[in-house]
Amino acid sequence: MIVVDGRARTNYLKFPNAYTLLLPERAGKGERMPFVLCLHDLGQDRWQCMREMDAQGLVERLGIALVLPEGRYSCFLNMAHGPRWNDYLGQELPAQLCHTFALDRKKTGVLGARAGALGALELAKKGIPCALAEPGISDALTCGSRYWPNKAQWCGALKGREADWQPSRWQAVQGVMAGSKKALDDAERTLGLSHWKKLHCEADAGKSWEAALTQLAACMETQGRTPAERI
Repeated sequence: MIVVDGRARTNYLKFPNAYTLLLPERAGKGERMPFVLCLHDLGQDRWQCMREMDAQGLVERLGIALVLPEGRYSCFLNMAHGPRWNDYLGQELPAQLCHTFALDRKKTGVLGARAGALGALELAKKGIPCALAEPGISDALTCGSRYWPNKAQWCGALKGREADWQPSRWQAVQGVMAGSKKALDDAERTLGLSHWKKLHCEADAGKSWEAALTQLAACMETQGRTPAERI
């Protein structure tokens, strides 16, 4: 596995932001690779994501690149008054990466872990194939929950946006989620994701990552193909 640790200044964030790119050994052999944006939980960072999953095994087995951006305390959402994290993930970061590395912009996916599910779901609204690992949705939306140590941080990301997370807004969005029954039931109850594919992986974060990424990689294989090519 090839590990690239980078940092870039962006218009949407107004400050340099770090990311880690994981590439399989066969990268750079004349083909552009599909890649997945991996969004970490609130209170974590990109290095904790790497420790939770078998990064090397997944990257090599699935033949995809993983991009782990640093999200600070944002849920990877456009802030009410501040950095536009979701625009950065959906527009600037992929463009920068595809310009610098042999990555395929037409085969992009996103995976959100726990509260990172919120940022992933916002990208799913824009048509990016999406997977969730052990999604922690209701707690992440609730001021005063374990995810938000103070009200100001919750307000920065979510105040005034409550309507954005009503179940009726998610009926046309599809994807796959992997995790414990409690996490999957919470995601279905909070956002009405009953139409999503569910993979039960009890009490094992690594298994949730593996199951979600495997399904997501299979979905990304059809991106950019004509209906005849998908058969």
